Amino acid sequence: MTGDVVNTASRLLGLAGPNEIVVSEDTFAAAEFAFEFEDLEAVEVKGKAEPLRPCRVVAARSRFGVDLRPRPSTPFVGRREEREMLEAAFRRALVEDSVQLATITGEPGIGKTRLVQELERFADEWPALVRWRQGRSLPYGDGVGYWGIGEIVKAEAGILESDDPAVVAEKLSAAVGHHVEPSERDWVRARLAPLVGLEGVSPEVPRDELFTAWRRFLESVARTSAVFVFEDLQWADDGMLAFIEHLVDWAVGLPMLVVCVARPELYERHPAWGGGRRNATAIALSPLSEQETWMLLSALLERDMLSPEDRAALLERAGGNPLYAEEFARMLRDVAEGEDRGRSAMPQTLQLLIASRLDSLMHEDKAVLQDAAVVGKVFWTGAVAAMSGLTEEEVERRLDEAVRREFVRPVRGSTVAGQHEYAFLHALVQDVAYGQIPRAARADKHVAAAAWIREVAGYRVSDLAEVLAHHYGEALELARTSGPEQTELEALTGNALMMAGDRAKRLDPARALPFYRRARETLPPEDPERVRALVEAAEAAEDLALFDDSRRDFDLAIEEARTRSDPLALGEALARRARSVQVHGQTARAMLEEAIEVLETQEPGPELARAYSAMAGHRYVAGENVAALPWADKALALADELGMEGEAVLALQYRGAARAQSGDRGGLEDLREALRRGLDLGLGTETSIAYNNLAYQLWFWEGPEAALRVWDEMAAFCRVRGFQTMALFARAGALESMFDVGDWDHVLRTAHEMRAWDLEHGPTRVSVTALTYEGWVHLRRGGIDAAAETLEVLLPLARGIGYAEYLAPPLVLGAECHLATGDREGALAHIREFAEITRDQEDYRAMFLPVVVRILVEAGALEDAEALLGEAAAPASSRHRLGLVTARAIVAEARGELEEALAGYQEAAAGWGIYRFGLECARTSIGAARMMLALHREADAEPLLDGAIRLLDPMGAAPLLEEAEALRARRGVAAT
Repeated sequence: MTGDVVNTASRLLGLAGPNEIVVSEDTFAAAEFAFEFEDLEAVEVKGKAEPLRPCRVVAARSRFGVDLRPRPSTPFVGRREEREMLEAAFRRALVEDSVQLATITGEPGIGKTRLVQELERFADEWPALVRWRQGRSLPYGDGVGYWGIGEIVKAEAGILESDDPAVVAEKLSAAVGHHVEPSERDWVRARLAPLVGLEGVSPEVPRDELFTAWRRFLESVARTSAVFVFEDLQWADDGMLAFIEHLVDWAVGLPMLVVCVARPELYERHPAWGGGRRNATAIALSPLSEQETWMLLSALLERDMLSPEDRAALLERAGGNPLYAEEFARMLRDVAEGEDRGRSAMPQTLQLLIASRLDSLMHEDKAVLQDAAVVGKVFWTGAVAAMSGLTEEEVERRLDEAVRREFVRPVRGSTVAGQHEYAFLHALVQDVAYGQIPRAARADKHVAAAAWIREVAGYRVSDLAEVLAHHYGEALELARTSGPEQTELEALTGNALMMAGDRAKRLDPARALPFYRRARETLPPEDPERVRALVEAAEAAEDLALFDDSRRDFDLAIEEARTRSDPLALGEALARRARSVQVHGQTARAMLEEAIEVLETQEPGPELARAYSAMAGHRYVAGENVAALPWADKALALADELGMEGEAVLALQYRGAARAQSGDRGGLEDLREALRRGLDLGLGTETSIAYNNLAYQLWFWEGPEAALRVWDEMAAFCRVRGFQTMALFARAGALESMFDVGDWDHVLRTAHEMRAWDLEHGPTRVSVTALTYEGWVHLRRGGIDAAAETLEVLLPLARGIGYAEYLAPPLVLGAECHLATGDREGALAHIREFAEITRDQEDYRAMFLPVVVRILVEAGALEDAEALLGEAAAPASSRHRLGLVTARAIVAEARGELEEALAGYQEAAAGWGIYRFGLECARTSIGAARMMLALHREADAEPLLDGAIRLLDPMGAAPLLEEAEALRARRGVAAT
């Protein structure tokens, strides 16, 4: 009602013309995302206390998507069953709020697009508003990575290819703000950014997280019902197909229909596409029957223009392909209008038929259409003008004839500001037109097309890097036939390939490797980017577990950087090689030291910040916590100065973990600050690492309950963002804390679930943690055989990893199992191996010190226990201090120093109680009671034993319960 008042008042006051729309403030607030508005003068309206502030609608912000066609002019013949199947999937999606997948496949020209148009008409007539978005895959190389989803996001946000980065960022923020919950906006926006040509996330962001963020955005768009159409999927890369499967499998409870359109080659690459899904519909279009083909042709012709012989020949050659019939009808219309310039007999194939029609155009009009074919299925007048030398007005005038003859059509809502956009009516028309260009002329046309694209894209040129690489690559291949020296084209092609690799690295690292390798092969020998191409290829190869290739490329990059005397390239190559070496458990220090030495001779930049951070991480992982601190400080200061937010969070959490691990409780505050910054910035990987280290340090300093809260937060964070692996690490960390608080049934359930996940998805390191705590629960409950069976699977896995973090706990568990079965030598062998691998890993030695000392004492190796205790470092945390107190009490008892042992056990029991480690609190309470009975203080022993039994009973810790009950019985006898 207010809108009507505003419109009427505005017209009376001359603020709006008859074809303009003026809205109120309320309508503006609701529609600001979808339209651009212009403020008008305030309007005084009778009955309103305050003036109304109208706005005039200037333009729509959002587009439907790419390549939407006008309503078809041809009748819909046949395909009734296929249309009903597609409409049924639509109804199920919207009526039942269920995500549906419909895949339409068929040969070129068979009618896939026409069927989608019928669905669009059906959706338009649906009682409720249905959002319709389309994206396509491009036929360049293996398909431009995620181009289809990128087009849908751009359409939803109203982003044009010609928008500068600031405008793109504003439009993307508006779209995300309109659809996404406030708590997730920064995170979703950062992960959508690479799809629209903006810098958004670091290359380390896993694909699962990107997919989850993209899905969350589409889910938000689809809350009120949506159809997402992905066209030309036969050209899509594997990542694009994987995302569509992720979307369909994980989005639930939404009125969403996902329509995939492809040629049959899709099933050649992915035979199981859509298979096994209850929400999937497959529609394979077969040729029309002769009767249906003739019905279509008759509807297209004003009168019967064919003899019976021609009709029979046409039906035979059409082969049930609707496009052949349509093209033939157009050819007959051309003949009737006297525009056929030399048509011969009826063409044998659809391609020859299209070629025959193209040949009927005037030479100048045909040349413009051929130039357009170089650009792509969608093209712009400015691009064709740049290639042909004509003015844009002349290009548009010549395209009028192509539009009239139904070769191309105008596209409503151009994706380039100030440009008229067109699309070929069918990809086959573009293919045939391109094929008619003499090969000698194609190279210059591709270069001109690329130059125009660069100019239009401006600072967002990386978004179109794969398109540029296609044009320059085609030009280079064509030019090489006329001479080997093509240095300029090699540089242009190589740099486009590098940009394409960088884009792929942010979206799908697996696709980056071939781009970097091709760039290395293409760039001229003197081009400095060749070194970076090697480094990037090396990291991409490592991500794909191609370790020999990675090592070779890193070595070549370092050697070439030395030869070129390029310190920045050398420092970066060394630092990144060091990180690779460190991952595989080898020494990286020498490489990092050289990298830093080289980089510090240059102006401080991102390369040096990353090297500092890598050194901090290396020292921390090596257990050199104090030595890690200055490197973390340097990394943090430089990263903050350079605005490297992710690197700053990494450095801050390294500093916090190293401080806490070395006995400085203030490190917890660093970790909390790193976590806060990561969450505020919407960072994914860096935030999950901060969660992990904070929970781990809280376990040492404040106990298992404090750690459990953070593990739970981390698991929820990772689930929302699709970090499946990091979510598993959160559950693995939580196992340790659950074991401490005595929630052993939960430990067994969780461990079983984690092992089942590994069996389905492949082994991960969390299997070792799951098996370790599963084995300990069995052992503590008296299930020695079950613990031994677990150990048989566990130890080979742990040895395969080799890190003390994963091998030390199974070795201790193995020693206990051997001792429980009377195998003293087996137990001692495991403890000796434990002592060896933890020699430089004080954290792990301190963590298991009480258990190891107890095993040695029970095995009759008191001297070994005393030696190990003498080597113990000063405690760095609450848990370490309590472990040292407990171990000293065990040794004192073994020496017969009862009073000293009693004091130690009492102190430990009180500390473990505060720390909430139920098992150790009970064990040390039993130890104190044992000392009291030996000292004839039976009355003092009873409350300790009662408390231990109360702790142990819910755990089902049978052996310790039996010991406590036996001591209580002894106390009764002694009292009597």
